[in-house]
Amino acid sequence: MADFYYVKKYASPRTAWLSGIVAQPGTWPGLVAFPCGDPRLVLLPSPSRPLLDPARLDLAALLDEAAGLDLRSVGAAAQPKRGRARPAQEKEAKEAPNAKRGRTEQKEKGGERHADLEDRKWESDQREATLHEWAKRQAEEEERLSQLDSLLLQRAETMRGREEQLSARERTVAMAEENVRQAAEEIVQLKQQLQEANQQIGDLTCRLATNKEQLSARERTVVTAEENARQAAEEIAQLKPQLQNANKQIGDLTRRLATKKEKLTKARAEAKRQQQRKEEEAKRQQKKEKEEKLRKEERRQKEEKEDRKRAKRKIKEVVRKLQGAADAGRPPASPRGRGLSVLSSLMLPPLKLARRLSLWPAGASVAPVPQEDGNRDAAREEEASQILDWLMIGGQFAATAPELRRTGVTHVLNCSEKVPFQTSVQTCNMPVFLEDEADEELSRVLETAVTFLDEVRQRGGRCLVNCRKGKSRSVSIVLAYLVLRQGCSLQEAWHLVKTQRAVARPNSGFRRQLRQMEVCQRGRSSMAVADFDA
Repeated sequence: MADFYYVKKYASPRTAWLSGIVAQPGTWPGLVAFPCGDPRLVLLPSPSRPLLDPARLDLAALLDEAAGLDLRSVGAAAQPKRGRARPAQEKEAKEAPNAKRGRTEQKEKGGERHADLEDRKWESDQREATLHEWAKRQAEEEERLSQLDSLLLQRAETMRGREEQLSARERTVAMAEENVRQAAEEIVQLKQQLQEANQQIGDLTCRLATNKEQLSARERTVVTAEENARQAAEEIAQLKPQLQNANKQIGDLTRRLATKKEKLTKARAEAKRQQQRKEEEAKRQQKKEKEEKLRKEERRQKEEKEDRKRAKRKIKEVVRKLQGAADAGRPPASPRGRGLSVLSSLMLPPLKLARRLSLWPAGASVAPVPQEDGNRDAAREEEASQILDWLMIGGQFAATAPELRRTGVTHVLNCSEKVPFQTSVQTCNMPVFLEDEADEELSRVLETAVTFLDEVRQRGGRCLVNCRKGKSRSVSIVLAYLVLRQGCSLQEAWHLVKTQRAVARPNSGFRRQLRQMEVCQRGRSSMAVADFDA
């Protein structure tokens, strides 16, 4: 019989061993062999274990592991020793050839059936003996494997303890490395502190040297000052007599000045009296002239009145003559004839009542014509008012081309949609259209307007802020700019704008919004809504 060997596959300490027998083909007749892909080897299952499904076994791994082992050295312990065979086995081995010869003789003598039965019985006995021997060896192998399992478990426990010790040592090493790293960082910090301290010491040394130099300079200055004070004291002692003489001269000059002052006061009083007399004389003369002019005016009025009366009488006489001629049967004169020439000759020039107010009597009441004030306000609305060196407020007249050329405006901020831009003048135009209503939101265009005015100021331009009349919308935009950019309070900005443009009058909604803007900008408001009308 050929040699056979055991191959063991160990997966982990918690898994069982997988045992198998590797032998040459045909060595064990009657046993089922699993093909392994190698014609020289087959894998036989263990008798103590149930037959396993070949599809579930990793046969390739088992064969690879078996191919990498020295099968004879591994299986030497499991291989039976021939010198130590038992007596029963030796007896069976000696009797086997004799039994075979006996069966041959019986076949030759007896029938074939009896010989076949004997052969089958002998093969069965032989097989049972072989399986019994193989089961004993498998039990010994399993006992040896259990001992190996316990040994492996002990070694696993040992390895686990060593791993725990190694982990503890690694933690200790990590803590030591962390301590070393912290110590290195502390050393670096201490080095930095040491460098800073050295630098501070250097600075203090420089300062100390500088202070010493300054102290030396001050000492020299004190010595120089003491020398100057001594020289000044000597000069003062020398100047004291001169000062006394100067005081005497000052006293004489003071007395002379007082005398001249008295004379000058008297002369001024006399000149004032003369001036008053001249003014009184001039007033009397003016009064006389006025009275004379009034008398002349009265005489002239009387004369004009008499002339009117005479003219009326002459007209009546002409009418009577015309009526008399009509009654006598003569045809009336043509309109272009004598009658018309007479009437035209009697027409008087219109009276000239315009005169200076100073010529009216003192008791007369003279009231200015309302139309003149309206014209003056209209003129103020039309003209542009200069608020700052580069900032102006105006109405629609100020935005016309001739006015823009005259005032030198380079930028126009238009607050009214009804006022058109002038394309014939080279200006930069910015529309911020607002309605002059109390519910109009001033903040809607405030950011655009303020940014535009900032750009104009930075570029050195000249800007006109205009609306239709230059009262409400343009004034509100300029007030907001003065508060937000020029650092003025609302009261200061209103005083400036009102002084330069008397017609300024924002609507009630713009006033409230300006006050709210000042509260957000400065934390409080400097004026009430009613103060705009003060």
